Amino acid sequence: MKKILRIFILVFSLISIGNLLTSCLEVPEEIEEQEETGETVVDDDGTATIELIKIGKVSSDFKYEDRKDVKAALVKKGFTNIVFNPVENTSLLASNGDVKSVSIDGSTKYSKNDKFMPDVAIIINYYAKKGDCINGFAHTWMDVEAVDDELIDCTHVKHDAGRVCEICGKTDYTEYRGDHTIVIDAAEAAVDCQHPGLTEGSHCSVCGEIIVAQQELAGEHTVVVDPYVAPTTSSNGLTEGSHCSVCGEVLVAQKTITWEGSSEQKAAIQALETVFPVETAKKAAVTIIENYLALDVFNEEGTDVDPTKYHTYGDKSGTLTDYYLWVDNYGVWSYQDENTWHCDKLKLTSYGTKSVFIRSFDITYDEGVYFIINNEDTRNVSESLKTIWDDEYMPIIDDSLLVGERLYPYNITQICGEDVAGTSDYDLTLRNTTRNTINNGAVYNWYIVMKNQETQVDIPFLTGFTKEYQGAGIWITAMNVDVEYDGTVYKKVAICYVDLVKNRITVVNVINR
Repeated sequence: MKKILRIFILVFSLISIGNLLTSCLEVPEEIEEQEETGETVVDDDGTATIELIKIGKVSSDFKYEDRKDVKAALVKKGFTNIVFNPVENTSLLASNGDVKSVSIDGSTKYSKNDKFMPDVAIIINYYAKKGDCINGFAHTWMDVEAVDDELIDCTHVKHDAGRVCEICGKTDYTEYRGDHTIVIDAAEAAVDCQHPGLTEGSHCSVCGEIIVAQQELAGEHTVVVDPYVAPTTSSNGLTEGSHCSVCGEVLVAQKTITWEGSSEQKAAIQALETVFPVETAKKAAVTIIENYLALDVFNEEGTDVDPTKYHTYGDKSGTLTDYYLWVDNYGVWSYQDENTWHCDKLKLTSYGTKSVFIRSFDITYDEGVYFIINNEDTRNVSESLKTIWDDEYMPIIDDSLLVGERLYPYNITQICGEDVAGTSDYDLTLRNTTRNTINNGAVYNWYIVMKNQETQVDIPFLTGFTKEYQGAGIWITAMNVDVEYDGTVYKKVAICYVDLVKNRITVVNVINR
């Protein structure tokens, strides 16, 4: 009896397996042709009627069919909103591309006789292997026909027949594109460290693609020397350094120098400073040398100097080219004796001839007068090129000539329509480090120096002017400036960096207005 039962179970199992294989290998029937249902609905606007479409199958009827065939059959019935959705193939019976299920309006539970709108959302879930498409699966390829177009420019494309991925758009065909219309992007020279230049490049004027990218060229700093300051008995000194006048970056940092003399030397220097301050010595030295070189201090016969015509320390009257000297560097000052300071390398430049003088000397204060002795040319040139100034003919001056401030000969009278001459907040003069004349079309490296160096000050004359922030407390702007030079007022537009941290305005360009 048990033997018969075992035979029965074996036969039943074989029949079940055969039925399962038959159902898997069976070619599913075509989706029924759309039937005339006559059932309609009115669209959202209420202006037209839409005929509903009978689906004709349940979700399981689509299983293991080819996804492309299912989509084609649904499109033929009139459905318009159909998308593919890959799912990982872990089935031993399904091939990649076979349908797992079809959802309609978010559900797989529908009958053959259910009817739907043509644009109902239909998702064909199909088996797929993992791949490099953007969804993590293999590409969903769709065949495309060849496209033939006249290649007028880079926006016109043609390609051979091939295929394209419906998910990520990747193409699998040979493409031909028209040529770019190349435009050269000209090189630009760097203006300064705040305005870099560019190498030559190119781009397409039709599509905008960069053909050769321009590279930034760094501009150079505008170096200003921070002079050596000798230590004194009451204050530390500084080594020579430098910074950029445009961006303010410190290029060579100054280091503090302490005074290292003996107590006797300290006492001697303090005694000299009491009767003959070094700042007074600097003023006297500049005034003596300026009058020694002046062309307008002679008597009417031109045979001898007339001391009544000597210029004061702060004088800017008359013809500046006849006498005025720029003070580029006051040099290094040290104790010589109880009445004398020694100066090493005072640097001056003639306003008229642009000649540069670098002199070392002793200056003495005795019985109310100042005079220079032991002067020598200390320029870095050969001995044959050095000039000899006779101490005998050096002017002897008194305190009456040490008056005024050593200002540069260009005075700002108006900024942005405001009268600013003589105001208390600013030293409203221009300093031009290249010493170009004020009436040139373009003048570089001018400073508007603020007197108030202790605190940040407001700049009222910038109100209403367009300003662009450059970072680190610096703005760039343009302002109208009236500049008086030798009795004539010149109207200019100054392109400026305004440094609210250092309280300085650097004029990078001056043009006529």
